[in-house]
Amino acid sequence: AFAAVAAGRGLRRCLDGRPIVARPSSWTYTVRKLVGRNRVAAALAVVALIAVGTGVWSTFNAQIERAQLQAKEEELERFVALLNVKVNRWQEPEEVVPAAEKVADVQAANRVMSSDTVRTLSERAPDPPRVKRLVASLRNVLERADDLSRGQPPLRKEIALVFRQIGDFES
Repeated sequence: AFAAVAAGRGLRRCLDGRPIVARPSSWTYTVRKLVGRNRVAAALAVVALIAVGTGVWSTFNAQIERAQLQAKEEELERFVALLNVKVNRWQEPEEVVPAAEKVADVQAANRVMSSDTVRTLSERAPDPPRVKRLVASLRNVLERADDLSRGQPPLRKEIALVFRQIGDFES
């Protein structure tokens, strides 16, 4: 009689989708039975888990992108400061800077202005006013360079090319 009652309970548990006693218990078996009994709740839990995971992933990616953009802004700031130092050297009487070096300095500015760095910053900068100030600073450095380059057509040509890049950026 006891065996019949136990078998009946086992059969009832099986029909109800619950774990049966006659089988060795494991967490996968228990979870599978629980999910089988609660399909809607399990589906909602999976959707919630995916939504949370997607949110965390998006936040993480946004922070990485922001850090990369800030690094690009800092790179542009360092370049403008370096070019400013180089242009200041052009006007020192005791130091004669070769024309080829001056042209190379301005060509570097042209490469920076036409680079992905500036293009990316123009589209997605975390601090757009800072980027505008940096480009304005670059313009000021180049205006000084232009004043110092009278009688040097190759250098003036390079400066004009950078001014064009700056104009494209500003528009």
